[in-house]
Order: sequence, then C-alpha cells, then structure tokens
Amino acid sequence: MSPAAQSTLADLGVSKKQLSDWQKLADVPDQQFEGALADSTVKPTTAGIIRATSEPKSQPVADEALWLWGSAR
Repeated sequence: MSPAAQSTLADLGVSKKQLSDWQKLADVPDQQFEGALADSTVKPTTAGIIRATSEPKSQPVADEALWLWGSAR
C-alpha cells in the first residue's frame, strides 16, 4: 500500500477520545464485557461498560483533612 493510500484515524472521523475509550473497552475482561451485553435491562454503552468495570477512584484528600476543613469553615 502506498503512503498516499493510507488513512489516519482523523481522516476516518475517529477522535482521540473515541480511540481512548475503545482502548479502555478492549482492556475489559471478556467475562465482564459479555456480562454487560447480556443484561437485557440496560442498553450497553462504551462509557457504561468502562465505568462499571473500572476500579473506583481514590479520594484525593484524606477524610481527616476534609473533616478539619469542614470544621474550620
């Protein structure tokens, strides 16, 4: 294939966000992915599957610091 015939993702209308989401989706274990598709009560979305299978984000501030800040306010 000649270099002129190659298309980039941008040429195909794929954004960096879409590419990132698809890469995260590809990392979802097969069993969890298939489970998300099998649930007939929920329409599966890329964002929903990623959210459901990702680890919860840690709280950036310790609970004690939040308590102190709240008390000082």
